[in-house]
Formats: sequence, structure tokens, C-alpha cells
Amino acid sequence: MFILRVIFYLLVIVAIGIFASQNMSMVPVYLLVGPPVQVPLIVVVVMAFIVGYAFALLAVVFRAAKGGRRKSAGRNRELMRATMGPKELARKRE
Repeated sequence: MFILRVIFYLLVIVAIGIFASQNMSMVPVYLLVGPPVQVPLIVVVVMAFIVGYAFALLAVVFRAAKGGRRKSAGRNRELMRATMGPKELARKRE
């Protein structure tokens, strides 16, 4: 199993390397002020990935801070009550 995981990681690294080498052409990036900046396309792709990942991470953090876990815990309790018989419920209450 370990060998398969290593082979998989190596294939992913090779695929990323091929993707990066194919996207080295310079593209203009227009910032809010000033003239456009010429950067390699792979830099634009990686930056877009990082910004998207950061937004997703912030959404998870805000949801956890807001108490998103409590709602799912309540649903789990309701599901448990619905699937338990009367004897299990009586034992659970004790």
C-alpha cells in the first residue's frame, strides 16, 4: 500500500510539473492602479488557487465560530431518538 501511495504522489508531482512547464508564457495582470504587470501564467493560476483556498478556510472558520457544529449535534440526537426503542431511550435518560 505504501508503494502505491508513493507512486501516486510521484505521478501527481510529474503532472503538476508538466502543467507548470506548459503554462510559462507571460500574461498581463491588470492591478487596480498602474500599468499591467507581466507575470507567468502559472503564477496567476497558483495565486488564484491560494486565494480560493483562503476563502474556503475562512468560511470554515467562521462557520465553526458561529456554532455550526451545534446544529449537527442536535440533528444527531434527533436521529438517535428516532432510531432507538423505548428501552434504550429510558436507559439513555438515566
